[in-house]
Formats: sequence, structure tokens, C-alpha cells
Amino acid sequence: MNIIISGYTGFLGSHLIKVLKKNNSVTKLNLRNFKNYEKKKNFNFLKKKFKKKSILINCASSLKPRNNQDLFLNSKLPKIFFDLTKKNKMKFVHISTINSLIKERQDEYSISKRKGELQVNDPNFAIVRLSLVIKKKKGIYLPEGELRKFFVYLNFFTLPIYPFIYPGAMYRPIDIDYVCKKISILIKKKKLKTVNIQGNKTISSYELFKDICNQNNKYCFKISTLWLKKFVPNFIKNILYRSNLFQQVLNIKTYV
Repeated sequence: MNIIISGYTGFLGSHLIKVLKKNNSVTKLNLRNFKNYEKKKNFNFLKKKFKKKSILINCASSLKPRNNQDLFLNSKLPKIFFDLTKKNKMKFVHISTINSLIKERQDEYSISKRKGELQVNDPNFAIVRLSLVIKKKKGIYLPEGELRKFFVYLNFFTLPIYPFIYPGAMYRPIDIDYVCKKISILIKKKKLKTVNIQGNKTISSYELFKDICNQNNKYCFKISTLWLKKFVPNFIKNILYRSNLFQQVLNIKTYV
């Protein structure tokens, strides 16, 4: 099976390649240095990459969109991929987020990913919505993917105790190896279907950070969200509410 993967340098894409290349022919689709992204004709180079009876897995995404090109990756690129794969009679798997199903999530990341999903609709197309993807080794959290921000905070300062919002966002984490396994099973089926992949256990960001602290022999201190919501001025909260990270940490909207 010939598989094309975009966003192959990211957390999910890099792990997918390791798993899928064992039994498949894997082609890396590099968009990092691509320019003039608003003009569809500039994507003609993709036609050489796309072949019939191939599968495109789109992992290209911007978790913290800051400019038009970041938003383009999340909201418009899926449509371009969809048109090209449909024309070439290919299968298309688009990686998205559980956040797209939560209407209350109004940060740029969730909005743009939601728009990306609405661009396409076809039996040979599948959306894979993911919750928080993590990596563990022998029960120990590794500083990869979205967990990296917890480790950055832990190692940025040398403190006797680390303050953290309680309870914070609620997650249903899934291990990256499990995600890769589910995707490898999905693409083997004759008919693709949209799936939501989440873990069985719900955990708050505070509990997650506390576990990371414990494994690094450090300590964390609870800061109640009720206290913050009470004393932080409204105009500051209105600015922060548009932040994906702030929404996750303060549990303003649940990230499941």
C-alpha cells in the first residue's frame, strides 16, 4: 500500500511513519517551505506525488495559529487535499481534534480545525478526531507532543514548589502508539469511516502536572480557578479567553 503523509515532522506524523513504513511504501509530503499558499494552482506539484490506489494521511496542522498561513493549514488545506485525492480516486484521512465538536471552544485552533472539517464530505474520506495525545515509556510521561509545555514550565524555573491551576482542563489522554495502531487498522478497511479516539480515563491538567512533578521529584501547589476568576479583571479575562492554552488550563471549555 502506498501511503502519503503530510506533517510528517510533527509528533503524530513522525510516529506514524515509523509504524506504517514497516509494511507499506511511505511518501513524505513536505509543505514546510511552501509559499503563495493561497493560490490553488501552486499545489500542482502535488499531482506528481498523488497516485491512484494511494492513501493520503493529513497530519499537517498548526496547534497555535498566529498568521494566515497557520490558519490556512487548519482550515483550507484539507479542501485542497480533498479535491486532489477525489480526482485521483485516492483515499483521504484527515487528522483533527475532539475540540471541533465542542461549540463553546472559540479559540483560533478549534475554530480553524472545525472549518477544515466542514470543507469535505465523501465516502472515501475520514476524519480522525483525537483527544490529548501523549507518550509514555515504562509508565513515565515523556516530554513530547502537547505534554512538552508542562515540562518546559517545570524546567524553566528552579523553584521549591510549582504553582498550578486547579483543577484545570479535563483530558482523556491517549498514547501515541495506540493512535498509530488505530489509524493503521482504519486505512486497511475498504470503506473509511470517521472516528473519535479518546482514552478511557479522565484526568485534569493539575493531576497530569502533579504526576509529572512526582516523577521528577518536584512539588506542585494548587491555585483555585475560582480565585482567579474572581480577582482577574474582566478585560484581561476577555483577552485570555481567546487563548487555546488559557482555555485548557482554566477549564473554561473542556478539552476532552
